This record gives sequence, C-alpha cells and structure tokens, in this order.
Amino acid sequence: MMLIEVESRKGVNGVVELTSYDLRGKKWYELFNDENELLELTKSIDTVDFKKKGFSGYLYIRSFSKSLNSGRELNSKQLIELKKIASEVYAYYWNKEHAV
Repeated sequence: MMLIEVESRKGVNGVVELTSYDLRGKKWYELFNDENELLELTKSIDTVDFKKKGFSGYLYIRSFSKSLNSGRELNSKQLIELKKIASEVYAYYWNKEHAV
C-alpha cells in the first residue's frame, strides 16, 4: 500500500480521518502494490463497518467481498469497478489503522 505519513494527517484532536476525496487523482496502482493486494483487502473488509462509516461503493464492496470469500474470482468488469473505488478501500484501511 502507498505510504501516507500519519504526521501529515494530524489535527488538533489527533489523527484526522482520510477520505477518498483526499486521494483524488490517484490511480489504484498508486495506492496498492498489485491487484492481489487490492483483492485481499477487499475480501477482508467488514462490510457493515464500511457502510456505517459512510464510504462510497458499499453495494459493490459487499458483492465483491461476498464473491471473493466464497472462492469465486471477480470477472473483468467487476475488477474494473473495484479499481474505480480503490481509493475507498485504501481510505477505509488507512483509517482503521491510524485514525482516532
């Protein structure tokens, strides 16, 4: 995953959450090392938490996660959609690890 320094996200009350808006203009390959990393993180997303935190693309993530967890691979169109919302996946995991 792309490294975003925690210090660059510090606010008055601690670490400020990262949003996909903060990552605008970044392509999926700038955020993740390869497709497998993106797929593995998508597979392990807590979809209820993802929705509760207000990330976009919840229905896609829920569907993709369910497919991956049942052992199916994403088809080429699904993979394209996942790459389009890769910033949501990245922001979700970054916040899970760093935000207050």
